[in-house]
Amino acid sequence: MKHIIESWSGVDNVSKYNRRTGCIDIYTPHALIQIAGFIKYKMKNDIIVYRGQTRDYGVLEPSLYRNKKGNRLGNTSSKRKTSDLHVIIDELDRRNAFLGAVDKYYYEAILQHYGFKTRYIDFVDNIWVALVFSSLSWHSNEYNKQDELMYFNNKGYGYIYILSAGKKNSDINDNIKTDKLYEVIDLRESIPSLYLRPHAQHGILIKKIPIRNRLTTSQTDMYNDIIAKLRIRKTTIIKWINNSKLLTPEFLFPSTYFDDGYSRLLERNIMELYSDLLSSNKLKYKTLQDVIDGFGCVKRYTYDGTKSDYNYLFNLCSYRNKK
Repeated sequence: MKHIIESWSGVDNVSKYNRRTGCIDIYTPHALIQIAGFIKYKMKNDIIVYRGQTRDYGVLEPSLYRNKKGNRLGNTSSKRKTSDLHVIIDELDRRNAFLGAVDKYYYEAILQHYGFKTRYIDFVDNIWVALVFSSLSWHSNEYNKQDELMYFNNKGYGYIYILSAGKKNSDINDNIKTDKLYEVIDLRESIPSLYLRPHAQHGILIKKIPIRNRLTTSQTDMYNDIIAKLRIRKTTIIKWINNSKLLTPEFLFPSTYFDDGYSRLLERNIMELYSDLLSSNKLKYKTLQDVIDGFGCVKRYTYDGTKSDYNYLFNLCSYRNKK
């Protein structure tokens, strides 16, 4: 397949493989759809997914297995973090942080989608959604450090990874296992749309399956299963998606007003939960910040630089009451 990708050229006669970067440079929406369809057609028996990124890091592995500097953890540390993650999930379950209709098996996948660091990596099966994520950036809101301010970054290139998770081996309780030892979960099928974010984003979660309960961090890197890397100027991406309400941060990251599952997670004070686990020695870390760095928390997003989800909810309710 590598040779075929390297010789591919778009119907626009300008989009093609760039040997220097190892990416396919895309210049038109037609070429974007063409390459996505080409790979789907050629690998019709494989599970093909997309991931939008603002940079090509040369690695694609779960955030749980990386330290705060971005370096890969050793196997002993990774095993410990996996065990500690289960402690956190059990405590969240005890505090009724998840909606009642959800099978406990999907708790970790839900947490991944709402900002935690887990064994899963986020993908989508909609290339337009991947396009948004390839140009969407965020930083802490200066008005409230708990908020993440999202914005479209127009500098440089956005990247879309097209990845093959392999061929389906089994399909048990909505969990697909593949011949590449991946587990694939489509959250739209596994959890109700009261968790609106994964449904809005066409959320697919993928993780490596341990062999005899042993899984080294080197085996969790999915980068070698990328079939093609697409590169598009962010200024071009923003022009393509600029007029679509369905491709805005407000739609892809719905407020707590619309997303009941998100609201419920936010209501469970994660910082307090972490502190309780530390004080009871169920988590053995030096500081609360160490736990936050290691496992993340529920991210709260804002779009205008001043309003959090709570402000949004308050203002919307006030507006409706006035009417």
